[in-house]
Amino acid sequence: MPHRSHAATRRPSAPWCPLRLTVALCLALSPITAPPALGAGCETSAPLAHEAGLPVAERALLAVARRLPLEVKAGQLLMVGFAGNTPDAGLLERARRGRIGGFFLLRRNVRDTAQVQLLTSALSAGAAEASDGIRPFVATDFEGGTANALRAITGNTPPAAASAAAGVAGVDLRGVEDATTLRWLGFNLDLAPVADVLSAPSAVIGTRAFSSDASRAAALSRAYLRGLQRGGVLGVLKHFPGHGATAWQATRSCRSLTRRSRRCDSRKSSAVDR
Repeated sequence: MPHRSHAATRRPSAPWCPLRLTVALCLALSPITAPPALGAGCETSAPLAHEAGLPVAERALLAVARRLPLEVKAGQLLMVGFAGNTPDAGLLERARRGRIGGFFLLRRNVRDTAQVQLLTSALSAGAAEASDGIRPFVATDFEGGTANALRAITGNTPPAAASAAAGVAGVDLRGVEDATTLRWLGFNLDLAPVADVLSAPSAVIGTRAFSSDASRAAALSRAYLRGLQRGGVLGVLKHFPGHGATAWQATRSCRSLTRRSRRCDSRKSSAVDR
């Protein structure tokens, strides 16, 4: 059954803001993790020089982050995965102690709708207990096509190459619809879209890319990202430094990809620097 129909049966909860939390934690950890312009003293309780100009929500998150023990701050920067439909007791205990900031669920973790909703709810609630109510990232791979960790629930979904025919507006709308499905299942982070330029025949990227044209790939991947965000889910532009001319899966092996720097730079600047 297509994932759109699932999403329509349950009203999604209010969106979370873990991205702002991550920024707050980086500011509150140490000068090493903060940009140089922010200055030293991020570990102190004194406000930062520029803090008064931040939005109220971000100032509040900084205040929460400062109250957390250092080991909890460090733990909030970790995202973990696990095998099976339920995490082991040790992992849950680490989450309840605030030592984990996010979870990444793959196909191996997905059985059916009820199981996933219970799982994401338990992970989210457990990890919030020791961190002043801060909710963790709960992420998955929901690109569509060949990369769909939720296929057991959503069935087959169109790949990026097929969605590209709908243009920028259509891809943006698909991002909103996918975000609704993800939130309905308890996710707040999608490791998508693929922003690679399909610059050579590739069984790895193939239809996962929006286009073989850099400008079009950039415009459509940004549109999907905007749609996700409008729907209350964070997205991730991937892969860097580029996967569109490879015949191997970067997440499973380490290889070298040699390309003339001028050509590589021009492709990356089109897809990333906008």
